[in-house]
Parts: sequence; structure tokens; C-alpha cells
Amino acid sequence: MLKRPSSSDSPAQRTLESANADAARISLAQRGLLAGAWAILKKDLAYELQNRETLVVLTVFSLVVVFIFSFAFDLAEAEAKRLLPGLLWMTILFASVLGFSKSMAFERRGDALSGLLLAPIPKEAIFLGKVMSSLLFLLASELVLLPLFFAFFSIKASFTQMGLLVLVLLLGSVGLAVVGSFLAAICQVSRQGEILFSLGYFPLVIPILIAGTTLSKSVLETSQIPPGPWLNVLIAFDLIYAVVCLWVFEYVVED
Repeated sequence: MLKRPSSSDSPAQRTLESANADAARISLAQRGLLAGAWAILKKDLAYELQNRETLVVLTVFSLVVVFIFSFAFDLAEAEAKRLLPGLLWMTILFASVLGFSKSMAFERRGDALSGLLLAPIPKEAIFLGKVMSSLLFLLASELVLLPLFFAFFSIKASFTQMGLLVLVLLLGSVGLAVVGSFLAAICQVSRQGEILFSLGYFPLVIPILIAGTTLSKSVLETSQIPPGPWLNVLIAFDLIYAVVCLWVFEYVVED
């Protein structure tokens, strides 16, 4: 039966009830963004802990690359410090591509992205969750990769240098995770998704790679991060990519 509006419900009361309902929806949406992102992160971590696909592949890839480079380049410590930043970031680049390819293959099974889009969470929560999980996987592989490079190339570094280098890797990994997660989501619906991903990913992350390599070289040579333009470039591109991808993600996945 339809409930007739009561004559006692004044326009002011209905307006107040409508405003309270809108406020409740806004609060629920804010909670849904964080809760949804956390749920996506837990899902990806639970799958990885159960299957260990991404981390195992990234670790084996890193071991092979470091092993090959250490035998291909017989360098003194000073020369190794000049080449290490470029080799390190090149390895991180291809490791990230491998990781995102595994992520796209996993999400493509059973059309997982469509299921996530039907979930009662904001679309931005899906993107944030994917960025956080990708960032964790990248950082985990880098924590394995960095000591290997120093050990195989016989490079001595102080705790200050290691800490600053980890900070540079963190800033660069944020940009890689944002761009990679965004492109992986929009490319996985295509049969040529891996090719399309590479065509978009490599040009977009070039500024991050150049800035990260330059700052890493400065850390190894001077034990400090110079307050020059490259640090600003790295932070600026992280912020630009994060804001643009977060804003555009909802419209892209709906199309």
C-alpha cells in the first residue's frame, strides 16, 4: 500500500529530512571510499599470499637481471656507482611491467573488473585499492632488488645513503603504481591489452625514470638529495598523475 504524505509534514520538515539524508549519503560515500579501497587491497594481498604469483615472478626476474648485469659489467666501485642508478631503475621499470601484466591476466579471468564495478563502492575506491596493492608489490620487489645490486657490484653504502635511496625509490614507485594501475584497468578489456599497456606506460613514466635515476646517482655520489628541479619534477608528476587518474578513472571504466 502506498503511504500518503501526512498533512503534519511541513515543507520545512521535509527539507530538513532531505538535507539529513544527503548528509548521511555523503558520509557513507566517504566511508565507502576508504573501506572499499581497503577491501580491494585485502583481496589482492590475500590472493597473492595464497598463490604467490606476482612476488615470485618479480623476485626471480630481479635475481636473473642482477646476475646477468654483474657478469656483463666488470666495474670498479666508482664506475659501478655511476651505472647502478640507471641499471636499477631499468630493472624496476621492466619488473613493474611484468607485475602489471600478471595483474591484468588475473583480473581478466572471469571478468573480475566488471564484478568490481558492480560492487557497492565508489569507483575511485577500486583505483585506490589497486594503486596501494601495486605499490606494495613494487616496494617488496625493490627491497629484494636493492641489496642484490649492492652485493653483486661490491658497492659500499652508508645507512644515510640507503635511507635516501629508499626514499627516492618510494617517490618513484608511487608514480609507477598510479600510472600502471590506471592503464592496467583500462587495457585489460582488450585482447591486445599488454601491447596497449606498454605503448601508454613507457612514455608516461619517462619523467619519473629520469628524475629517479638522477636523484639516485646524486645520493650515491654526495649522500644527499639535492633540492633542485629533479626532486620537484618527481613529486609534481606523482601528484599530477594521481589527481588526473583518480578523476578520470570513473568515466573511463564506465565507457
